[in-house]
Amino acid sequence: MQTVIFGRPGCPYCVRAKDLAEKLSNERDDFQYQYVDISCEGITKEDLQQRQVNP
Repeated sequence: MQTVIFGRPGCPYCVRAKDLAEKLSNERDDFQYQYVDISCEGITKEDLQQRQVNP
């Protein structure tokens, strides 16, 4: 499973999500993640809303 996490360092929810993903990737062979720092990448909240995929 490949998971992408969009976050920023000052966001406690983002930091927690990244920490949990790191833990899972260390414990499981079938879990991988990519963390995208939106402030470093120049991604805005509006950009994220356009990328949103509803199940």
